[in-house]
Parts: sequence; structure tokens; C-alpha cells
Amino acid sequence: MKIVFFAQIMPDPCGAFFHDVAIAKEMQRRGHTVSFVTTNRVRNSLRGVYRGLPWVYYTNAENELNGAGVWSTPHFPMISIVRRLNERFQKPLVTTMHFGEDTKSITPYSRAGQWTDILWIISNHIRNYVVEKIPLSPTFRIVESIRPAMIENEIRFNERGTVPTGDCITLINANILKGLPMFLELANKFPDRKFLGVRPYYNRISVPETLPNIEWIDIQDDVRTILSRTRVLLVPSFYESWGRVAFEAMYNGIPVLYTKPSDSRDPQMTRPSGTTEGMQEWIGESQYALNNLKVDEWADTLNELDDVSTYADASRRAYEQTYEMNVFGDFDGIERKFQEYAVQFAVSTEKSKSMAGQQGTSFASPLRFAPPSRGNAMPFRGGRFALKR
Repeated sequence: MKIVFFAQIMPDPCGAFFHDVAIAKEMQRRGHTVSFVTTNRVRNSLRGVYRGLPWVYYTNAENELNGAGVWSTPHFPMISIVRRLNERFQKPLVTTMHFGEDTKSITPYSRAGQWTDILWIISNHIRNYVVEKIPLSPTFRIVESIRPAMIENEIRFNERGTVPTGDCITLINANILKGLPMFLELANKFPDRKFLGVRPYYNRISVPETLPNIEWIDIQDDVRTILSRTRVLLVPSFYESWGRVAFEAMYNGIPVLYTKPSDSRDPQMTRPSGTTEGMQEWIGESQYALNNLKVDEWADTLNELDDVSTYADASRRAYEQTYEMNVFGDFDGIERKFQEYAVQFAVSTEKSKSMAGQQGTSFASPLRFAPPSRGNAMPFRGGRFALKR
């Protein structure tokens, strides 16, 4: 099977890109042919290879686009250009929604083609919000939740049960949305402790580099470079759709302090799809959910973790929670889905040609949604297909 993934550039340092790269690498390992098609051009580069994955700028990608059995794209920001391309190629299109905002791209839209739209949503919480609150385009025949894809040997550096040896209190992607103010307050409160900050790689700002106990570094190609130095991971975000970096830390036994979901009505504090509910739904009570407006809660918890037995217990819970989730087993379901879509929803050449020039195609069949997965269960629950015709 041939699969095309879309990205803005190669590489694109965001969760959506990490997710697609993990899927692409695993599908390639299983014998499938994968390609990335980029929607933004960097200098004069039209083709290249990233981590063994070939990529090509979309204007030069006719062979890749035409030969694929299925396309896969993030819902933001390139969905419009992907759909325009698909007016010609008519491929089953998997759109993965990595956060609950910018829902315009999943509402009804005009098109001439009849390819099948499939929507994968990065958490059950956001999926429920979308199904209940957003007028979805009737072109979506399948709507399901999926967890971020990860490859175990790219994130694990501690054996289960090993107490972490890092000595830093760490914040990754230190922008305002991710809780930079809390990170700075805590560094001020604990001048004798080591803090490690990863400069923001999206929503970029200039971080203050005057506190002597904060070491600032740029984003690392290998997250283990950061986490191996980490004793406690801070996630004081105002919004997290799932919390990939928290899982990566916890899978190595690193305790996590994160923002508990807020019921505030203040639009500056919350988003329509919530705050950190998508993160809490898988972490449960295994780690520390705190109010990110109350620095003393975070300081007190850091002091509690100074106790050797308290820290060891938090580390044990982190291992247990993440190992029980069996995230790395999700690739079997992803592969099966891609194969099913490529066969079930293929548009014949004759049908594709007959669609050329047509406008306003109607899709009147009602949607039926697959029920969300529960807790730590595998994704894609609810039957072979979410909608039967």
C-alpha cells in the first residue's frame, strides 16, 4: 500500500508532525510505501529525505499523490490546499484533528469530488466536543478518536521500575500557552534548584534568560536528550489536547505536574473545547493535577517530591499508568484502517473523471459515530466502520 502524509515543511516541530512521522516510519517498516508532501516551500528545495522518509513539494508530487491509496493530513493549517489537490486525485482522505480549536475546517464545505472524508480526533474529550457542538461536514463518513502515535525505542531510555537520575525541573516548549510564567515563578522560588527550559518552537517568544538557575536549550531532535536530564516535568499549560510529552516522561518514570482542567468561564483562561481534559482522561489520578494560577500548589508538590519514598512512588505510578495503556500497539489498528480505507473508499478512474467540473455534490446520508474508546483502552472502538451505507 502507498500512503501520502501532508506537512507544512520537513521537519515541522509540532505534535501533529511527530504523530505522522511515527506512523509513516512504522508503516514503512511494515513494507508500505510512504511519502510526505509539503505545502510550504523552503528555499529552492523541492525534494529531500528526512529520517529515511522521502518528501516532495506538492507542485512536484503528482506521482506520489496519484499513486497513493490513501492520504493523511492534519486538520490545520493545510487542509484547504489538500482538498483542492484532491479535487483532481479523489483519494480517501484521513484528517487528524490535533486540537479542539479551528473547527471551520471540519464544517460543511463545497467541493466537486466524491472522495471519502475520515476524521480522527486526538482525544475522546475533543471528539465528544466536536460531535456534540460542531456542525460537521456530512462528507465525513467516519469520526473516531485516536491517540498520538509513538515508537517505543525512540522515547524509552529507562527500564520499567528504574528511578530517574535526572536533576532538572523541566518545561518543554516554553511559551505563554505552555505555562512559562509559572516556570519562571518556580525558578525564582527555588534558586538553588536546576531548571531546564526548552525554548518555544511554536508560538515563539523571547524567553527571559536572566535567572542563573535556568538553563535554556533549543528543541532537540531526540526527546530523550531532554528527559534523561529531567527529574520532574512541568506541564503548567492553559491548554493541552492530549499531552504527548507527559506520556514520554512518564513512560520513563518521571513524575509530572500538570494543570488540572478549569471550569472558568473566562475566555482568556479556557477554550471552547476545554483546557486539559484530554490530558487528564489518560493520566487519571496517577500524577499531580494542580491549579496553574496558584504557584504555591506547585512549589509544595515539588517540596513533597524531595522525599525519596514519595518520589519513588510517583515514579512507580507513572510507569504503571503508561505501560498499561499499550500505546505502541495502536499501529496494528492504524495499518488495518488505512488498508480498509484504500479498498473500501477507492474512487475509480472513470468515476473520478466524471466528477470533473461538477459542483455542489450532495451528501445527504446521516452520520453515525463510533462510540469513543474508554480510559486506557485501544482506540478505534465501535465496529469496523463508523457509518454504514
